[in-house]
Amino acid sequence: MEEAILDREKPQEFTVDAIPLPNLESGATSPGSKERVQPTPEELLECRHVKNSLSTGVWLVAFLGLAERFCYYGIIVMFQNYIQNSRTDPLRPGALGLGQSLAGVIQNCFTLFSLMTPICAAIIADSWLGRYRTLCIALCIYIVGTVILITTSLPTALAHGSGLPGFIVALFVLGFAVGGVKATIGPFIADQCTDEAHFISYTKSGEKVIVSREATVEYIFNIYYWCVNAGALAGIATTFMEKDIGFWAAFLMPSCFLAAAVVLFFATKPLYVDHRPDKNILPDAFRACLYGIKGGRRMDAAKPENVLEKYGKTVPWTASFVEELKNGLTAFRAFIAFVIYWLCQTQMSTNLISQSANMNSHGVPNDLLPTINSVTVVILLPIVQHLVNPTLRRMKIAFPPINRMTVGFIIEAMAMAYVAGIQKLVYNTGPCFDHPRKCAASNNGDLPNNVNMLIQIPVYVLEGAGEVFSNPAGYEYAYTKASMSIKAVVQAAFQFSSAAGSALALALSPTYKDPQILTMFSCLAGFMFLDACIFYACFRKENKKSN
Repeated sequence: MEEAILDREKPQEFTVDAIPLPNLESGATSPGSKERVQPTPEELLECRHVKNSLSTGVWLVAFLGLAERFCYYGIIVMFQNYIQNSRTDPLRPGALGLGQSLAGVIQNCFTLFSLMTPICAAIIADSWLGRYRTLCIALCIYIVGTVILITTSLPTALAHGSGLPGFIVALFVLGFAVGGVKATIGPFIADQCTDEAHFISYTKSGEKVIVSREATVEYIFNIYYWCVNAGALAGIATTFMEKDIGFWAAFLMPSCFLAAAVVLFFATKPLYVDHRPDKNILPDAFRACLYGIKGGRRMDAAKPENVLEKYGKTVPWTASFVEELKNGLTAFRAFIAFVIYWLCQTQMSTNLISQSANMNSHGVPNDLLPTINSVTVVILLPIVQHLVNPTLRRMKIAFPPINRMTVGFIIEAMAMAYVAGIQKLVYNTGPCFDHPRKCAASNNGDLPNNVNMLIQIPVYVLEGAGEVFSNPAGYEYAYTKASMSIKAVVQAAFQFSSAAGSALALALSPTYKDPQILTMFSCLAGFMFLDACIFYACFRKENKKSN
């Protein structure tokens, strides 16, 4: 039994028969050889690159990601109403009645906390438990957090004052759980791809193609991100449930779906590739970085021969280890550009919902529209994966992660500019103009400004289009830039950039009120476009390495 477990944890050596072709994109097949033939440098340049077939483990982990996001987004989309509005609000569902500004602060604190905890989970995964076991523990904590949230949102609990303390405890528990999942599930799903870098195959038409690990990993992350956004559609159901039944029922439904997916994940353990750490390399990585700083911020100074020459010390790492660290640190620098991007993205779950609350909804829940973002991703991502990307490869046009992230950033800037335009329109419309629902003409807040809430739809379409390019590319960049022993740490660094964005959102919370919020939206649009330009100027040289 122990030998079987050890064998399962080793990277698997597949033959052509083990992973059947044709693959989904090219219909590639082997011309009869039982061994994979490595391409020559000329063939790598001349032949079209295609993805390989995917293992069952990839699809199962993708389904788990769908269920986790179904639960997360199904719950979090209601937080703004749950915190901001009172139980007696005449227009919107509510529970705690803490107001818009404090609701935004609590939401951003939760997001910040849940995006800082991945660092701890990543260190545990990469240096001790491995990604599979760390993910399992995080999922169990997740279930506990949802149980606390459900029980303290019952009408009886709210009436006896348990709502706020129970909510805070639930956020604390869920913050740890979400962080553990974020740090591990991305690297874990890509771990299920055990192909070598490249090998030659043939399509049904006889075309020689290169089956590329890079193309396969890109496909895996596109599938994962598609599942993430398919899961986010839970908000369609939960927003109506909060309005028609109650928050407890809306919290219960997605939690049950996650629990079922967790049981399936545990039951299918033998199907997964589980890379457990051989040793904790983080102390060596930290020491190597210190030598790099001492050497004038050049990581080459940390190479063994340079350390021996300058300091007379022998170090336990190799020159290739330092090169791997350099790649990881390059990814860290690239993730800085995501801070402004995540700051813009946080507006969807906070200020855009509050903006729609000040507009005519015609009976549609004001927190339903953010699901349009996920619908856009669910529709556009397959088009990009199965039409745009293959077409670009046939034309031998490179579209590496840096370019995709830049396109996503520019679209995000367009979305924020449109939001600012909507806010200006709301302020130019009565009855309360730049103080919606706060004048005598609003009938004690029951009458919003006369602007149709559906005017927000293009915002969420633009947000979704930007995500299709930037987010999967970010996951892919984090995974491919890191060595196997620090993949969870680099993935956590990508998530930490989101935490920095949430911290900025928290710092800007005093502007989350009328009429200052218009200036805030306008500044976000400008800074996001500037961020995209600086990012591409600094990292476009990485495209040559990708090519």
